[in-house]
Amino acid sequence: MQAAQWFARLEQAIFSLEVLPLRGARVPEDAALRQLLPGRKPYVYRVIYEVDEAAATVLVLRHEPWNARISNVPSTTCKTRRANM
Repeated sequence: MQAAQWFARLEQAIFSLEVLPLRGARVPEDAALRQLLPGRKPYVYRVIYEVDEAAATVLVLRHEPWNARISNVPSTTCKTRRANM
């Protein structure tokens, strides 16, 4: 049950980007990307995403443990449409 609750909170954090996409801090490795750090230690996860204002979308590029660093960002794993840009 704990894993399901943790995943639901992670999913909720990702989908909340539909409303406030620019709230995440810039990623130190690439200023074009942003990040969220949902969860509590030791279960903090790092969600790396990009806001495409022209298309009114938020692309979640990667999610990983909070202390990992991106080397090569893989292709899009999740795409969410914003309600209003």
